[in-house]
Amino acid sequence: MIYQIVMSMALVAVVNPGMDVDSWRASFPTSDDWQTVQISLDHTVPVWRGRKVPQAMPVVPSKIEQVGFLLADSKSGMFELEVRQIEFLGNDIVANAD
Repeated sequence: MIYQIVMSMALVAVVNPGMDVDSWRASFPTSDDWQTVQISLDHTVPVWRGRKVPQAMPVVPSKIEQVGFLLADSKSGMFELEVRQIEFLGNDIVANAD
């Protein structure tokens, strides 16, 4: 299955003046086994209500207030995502997910 991690920053209007951006997202695949997923913040996409905002600045780790997950493979049926831990390491995010 494909999931997306979605991060929302504090004070987006101050950090990103004049930009309509409410979050940054990145997709990642999962398997039936526990795995470590590493996502570089450089690979996140700024979005406003689900639409890309390519001219926006990158996500600022110290301003992240919310982190969420979305199912992103467009397949109907049962699904489950277990997250053991999320860490911000330098410019990367590490999520242990199943």
